[in-house]
Amino acid sequence: MRFHVLGLGPIGSLVSHHLSKTLDPTKHGVVLIHKTLHQLNQANLAGNILKVERDGVVDTSTAFRSEVFEVVKQLRYEKKQARSYIRNTLKSEKQRILTREYIQQTLLPIESLIVAIKAYTVVDAVRALVPRLTPDSTIVLLHNGMGVYERLVEDVFRNPERRPHFIVASNDHGAWNARHFHTIHAGLGSISFGIVADPKGRNFETSSGVEDVRNQERGLSLDDIMSPQEGEDSPYLSLRNTVAVLSNLSGLNAAWKPISHVETAMKRKLVVNSVVNPLTALMGCRNGELLESAESQKIIKRVCQEAARAFALQAQREE
Repeated sequence: MRFHVLGLGPIGSLVSHHLSKTLDPTKHGVVLIHKTLHQLNQANLAGNILKVERDGVVDTSTAFRSEVFEVVKQLRYEKKQARSYIRNTLKSEKQRILTREYIQQTLLPIESLIVAIKAYTVVDAVRALVPRLTPDSTIVLLHNGMGVYERLVEDVFRNPERRPHFIVASNDHGAWNARHFHTIHAGLGSISFGIVADPKGRNFETSSGVEDVRNQERGLSLDDIMSPQEGEDSPYLSLRNTVAVLSNLSGLNAAWKPISHVETAMKRKLVVNSVVNPLTALMGCRNGELLESAESQKIIKRVCQEAARAFALQAQREE
């Protein structure tokens, strides 16, 4: 199975690195979708590797395949022009061979797509990849902000029968890119993710209501997504495999949670960002200094109270 990653900023690179470390390369692969042809060439020439640095220690991951989003979009309209453009752009014979391989890859269906780009760019980016997505595909939304899934459903996947599976995630790792393909993992956090309700009615959280006698906890089970008896032709196979892989990203403290828990975490993060980002800009201070000011504490309290009222009204309407 192939896992495509759209967005190679700090978080996309971090997740791609840990996917590569977790997956068996003889059975599964990670495909990096680069933003431009120039970045694709740089990746190919560098050997398609990623470096992640944590506390001064650099770890390298390899064996990635590369595509480029720009040409994926061009191929939707005119494959011949796209091929001609690439041939004229790339000079060496080695690069031409890589490019032919890459064009063939861009025509293949996407089984699992991890989206790690800015929230306001997600809808247009996913729309461009629709020809490669099927109802059996899985899309993981790994970005800050809320409302993106709702926009995708309204604008791109309006037919529930043709809609891919969706996973939404809340991430609080801190990372930044020192340069291309070299990410600094500055703050260890966690990733919580949940599966959006199935329009076909399958309950992915059946086991969350059954107490596990061994550990006295309520857990989620991969068999609720797809039982082993369903076989390789199950429309839920990519969803089960994606959840299994994400759950095994131990280096990122990733955990599958009930969707209601993830939505609450996303709301909490939204409120924090709506308080911290504007106030630090207006007051010209660092995050931790906000609590040292009585004035900023008053504003923080008011914004949180307003958010609580808004979420309460939303909950009432959804009941």
